[in-house]
Amino acid sequence: MIEKENLIKGSLIGLLGLILVTIDIIVEIGYYINELNYDRYKYLTLIMICIFIITISFTIIKSTKNKRKIDLNNLEDRAKLKIKIDKYSKLSLVNITFTILDIVYYGYMFYIIFLSSMLIK
Repeated sequence: MIEKENLIKGSLIGLLGLILVTIDIIVEIGYYINELNYDRYKYLTLIMICIFIITISFTIIKSTKNKRKIDLNNLEDRAKLKIKIDKYSKLSLVNITFTILDIVYYGYMFYIIFLSSMLIK
């Protein structure tokens, strides 16, 4: 009975995560499309759209690549899962680079939308 409740809880948490990620993707795509109207140079927003599409594509490919069910009762599978979690929890150069690009882009768009319109008036 407890195992069934844990399965239902895990499924609901997974479903909630999927819904939140889907909403995030839709909002981010809408934001980038809207920003094409404000960006003077357009290529910065197009670069961010390309990075976003590439990131989503690699994430989907990685998630569908390895679908073997992990048995947590098996010590070998637990060790493999722990190694996998530790690998994903570490920061990589690619993650840091994408984070810096996001910060610079959103700072640039904040300047274009808010500060430049206040300076022009």
